[in-house]
Amino acid sequence: MRIDAILKPNSYHVIKGDIYYCLPKHLGDIKQTEVKTYSHRAEEFDAKKALHMDRPLFTTPMREYGKEDTMFLEIAGGMGQHGLNMMKDGYKVIESDIAVGATKRSKKIAQTLGIDETGAWAVIDAENLPFQDDTLDGVWMIASLHHLPHPKKALSEIFRILKPGGCILIGYEPAKWQYILLFPFMWIIRKILRAMNPRRPVSKADDVTFGFSKRHLTKMLNKAGFSNIRIAPIHYLYKTYKNYRILVSKFLGHTYKESKTVRETLIKIDVEIAKIPALRNTTWDWDCLAYKQAT
Repeated sequence: MRIDAILKPNSYHVIKGDIYYCLPKHLGDIKQTEVKTYSHRAEEFDAKKALHMDRPLFTTPMREYGKEDTMFLEIAGGMGQHGLNMMKDGYKVIESDIAVGATKRSKKIAQTLGIDETGAWAVIDAENLPFQDDTLDGVWMIASLHHLPHPKKALSEIFRILKPGGCILIGYEPAKWQYILLFPFMWIIRKILRAMNPRRPVSKADDVTFGFSKRHLTKMLNKAGFSNIRIAPIHYLYKTYKNYRILVSKFLGHTYKESKTVRETLIKIDVEIAKIPALRNTTWDWDCLAYKQAT
């Protein structure tokens, strides 16, 4: 799928593999490390798992716009499971990442699965989007906003490129409390893991970012221009279990695996925990949905 018509002039060139390369000439240290880290991790993307989603209803707000004359963008998508699933169902999706390696691998997987006809792939910086104003119906990003040096700028850019009535969906954004209470422990763990495998590039974003409170997210979205903002807590016991399993896997050098039964049971319990007012804000992560007001 070609997207030249909605890109700003002189903001891109097409590289091998028919991928739109839209990065600015100069990237800061954090972003350069993100490029190296996630290009390296792209080797781990498994085509057999590309259409698997822990939360298949996550992109429902996007799907409600329909397929006719609509186009959607995922920012910092990595392999892009949600985007690939939407392509499979006939939606026009631009799958993007700041890492060239991740973008190329995502497209190759889509081609292998035969679902790339309604997709386009672009290498972009979330804080400097190459799209013209009012061109996309929906934008989503998963566990990525806190990795950006200037998240407010990214939200303003997303607001700019959305059509009136379009929406932004932000998933799995970490809550601020964990960075405050667990930062010393997390800092030590990251140091140890880096020392264990010094040649493996590791993101620096978590060293300098501290998650968001619900109030902070609401304030940033409002300032960017969004309205009808909905922020919901997700992940309590399940994320605790998952973080423990991931940590053990990294120290032992094993591939991360989890019990499907345990995961489904803990997610059900988490749904009930989220209903308890006194515990709602102890969530590990937030989901956010907001709209650009229709004219």
